Formats: sequence, C-alpha cells, structure tokens
Amino acid sequence: MKKAIVFDLDGTLLNTLTDIANAVNAALWENGLPYRSVSEIERFVGDGAKTLIARCVEDAEDKAEDVLADFRRIYDADCDNQTRPYSGILALLKRLRADGLMIGVVSNKPDPAVKKLCAHYFAGMTEFAVGNADGRKVKPDPGLLLSELAGLGVSPKEAVYVGDGEADVACARNAGTDFVGVGWGFRSEEELKAAGADVVVCCPEEAYVKISELCNREEE
Repeated sequence: MKKAIVFDLDGTLLNTLTDIANAVNAALWENGLPYRSVSEIERFVGDGAKTLIARCVEDAEDKAEDVLADFRRIYDADCDNQTRPYSGILALLKRLRADGLMIGVVSNKPDPAVKKLCAHYFAGMTEFAVGNADGRKVKPDPGLLLSELAGLGVSPKEAVYVGDGEADVACARNAGTDFVGVGWGFRSEEELKAAGADVVVCCPEEAYVKISELCNREEE
C-alpha cells in the first residue's frame, strides 16, 4: 500500500508560466538582453532556475550570474501575480488526503518560492514542500525526494511521484518510486512517454484514478 503522493509544482499543481516568464524578461531587460517569448521559456523550464537562465542568455554567458540573481529577486517578490492551481487540483489533493495519504511537493523551483506558493494555495494540505537551495542537487537527482520521504518514514516503494517533465520521470526512476505523468503541464504526453513515462493522465480526475490503482496494487 502507498503512503505518500509527492508532486512536482510548476506545470503539475500550479500554472506558473506567466509569472516565471515575466520575471525572466524583467531580469533580462535589467541586464540589457533581449526578451524571450513565453513559448521559449516554457521549453526552458524544468531543470532549475540556473539552467533556465543559462538557456535564456545564450551567447551572453558572462551575464548569466547577474541575470540569475535578478531573476531570483524579482520572482521571489512577485511569484503569485497570475499563478493559479490547475482546474481540479484542489479537489484531487483533498480526495487523496481523505484517503489517508500524505502529500508532499519536491520542485526544482527556488525553495523560497516553493514554500510561499504552497503556503498560499495549499495551506494545511502538505506534509512538506521543498525546492532548490544552495547545496541541493536538482532533479533528476533523487536525493531531495528520498530525504523527504525518509523523514516521513516512507520507503520509495510506498510513494508515487507525480510530475510534468523529463526531469520528473528520471527522478522517480532514480528514486525507485512509481510515476504518474500529467499531460496538462509544460510537456506533452508524447514528450513524457519519450522520456520513459508509462502512465500519463489528461486531467486531475484521471490522476486520482491512476494513483488509486497504484495505491491498491499488490506488490510482487
């Protein structure tokens, strides 16, 4: 039986793209660099803020650290202007908690923004919500996911990881947890399956069904 369901944040629980894009472009503008389109930024997200900015600055690598610092400052202050939970997410979390499951969030997003957003939108609904901070490795490294599960006394086989990106697929595989991919986020069903996802759902209602099936599956 499963004990914990752990979610990615951006593109999985929350549609954060507009606020991320606005902060990226504000940081680029402050450093005299050209704007990026929202569709470009959508392709660049998923592997942490440092990689996001590196992809955005391209040939201006000498400005990457300054842009990153400005992005973090701007985004930490204004990370929830247009961010919202995807339709059906709150109902999904409530149903999972009603089933006796613990809920967590592990994201490559900067830790202050993860904690701020989860406290705002999911207050009282998660056992933990953690993101990237100095000294932490980002997904697909499984370290943060495994350490948070261990803190709950939950083994990898007793957990399901839910996410929308290639790094999420690989993180679950590296951690030894089951994985459910969501097709409403920043990557398509085809991209998730190409990354190795066996299960991809189209809506939170279907996610609940698939998670319930995994929770009730007898391990061999």
